[in-house]
Amino acid sequence: MRTKVKQWIVICVAVFLVINLIWYFNYQRYRSITKGYKKSPVNYYLAEDNYSLSISPPKYLRLQGSLSITDNRYLTVVYWPKTFLLARQKCGVVIADEKNNTTFLFYVDDKLHYQEDESIQYTNDEMKKINYLEKKNKRKLKCLDHIAKKEWAKILK
Repeated sequence: MRTKVKQWIVICVAVFLVINLIWYFNYQRYRSITKGYKKSPVNYYLAEDNYSLSISPPKYLRLQGSLSITDNRYLTVVYWPKTFLLARQKCGVVIADEKNNTTFLFYVDDKLHYQEDESIQYTNDEMKKINYLEKKNKRKLKCLDHIAKKEWAKILK
């Protein structure tokens, strides 16, 4: 009986250590690309005149972090890389509608076109607004995407 309890304790500790090691090495991969970035309490950032880049390493025991670029006004492109920054997994866009004081978040494909997702439900009117804002800002979104792909070329292939 005591031997089984000890075995379970050893197994639990081993699993906990493995999970922590995976998280730690994944976190360090994010840290490895922060050279030249300033540290804030929640991420690393690099502010330029027309845009800002940010690197958000995964929180403790999470494997998902993010990379993002914003125009410092109302557009942001967010990239969620795979574990260990091996490749881009998902990409999303945040567009603020300044006139209506509304912000929309949606997933996009490689060409920054709207990609439907079951977890985000918009009304028909909201979809019309999203399509309008997406078309209106297409050039700027592509420019931000180009800058991000240049900065994080190995990750955002």
